[in-house]
Amino acid sequence: MKNEIFIWHDEVRGYELDIQGIVNNAVYLNYFDHVRVKQCEALGVDWSEWHHKGFDFVLYHTDITYKSALRAHEKFYITSKIERVSRLKLLFTQEIYRKPHNQLVAVAKNTVVCLDNKKNRPVFPRELEALFFAISF
Repeated sequence: MKNEIFIWHDEVRGYELDIQGIVNNAVYLNYFDHVRVKQCEALGVDWSEWHHKGFDFVLYHTDITYKSALRAHEKFYITSKIERVSRLKLLFTQEIYRKPHNQLVAVAKNTVVCLDNKKNRPVFPRELEALFFAISF
């Protein structure tokens, strides 16, 4: 694999809070999704470009464990590591940490597949393998 751990820094915005004044659970899905896109871009995988080629990256499964809550304006970072778990599936193991003390907030295991959007079938084109993994073809 070309990369090991990808890190993205961010800050909680006021509109992401629920009535309790903490980040709404659904917002964590947005954080994790944003980091997956940024990590792929860093590897040279442009989701929009691949869509126009006829391939879409979709979340197949997610498993999130919440350890503590983020609140308004807190700064945090997300680590993300990709591993191939089958011929067609990539697992993004992602963790959110509150700054400045590196307190673990949430852990997610997000499985992603690439679909041929004309046939609606999972595929893993060789060109993608070259981008995600250190191989040549």
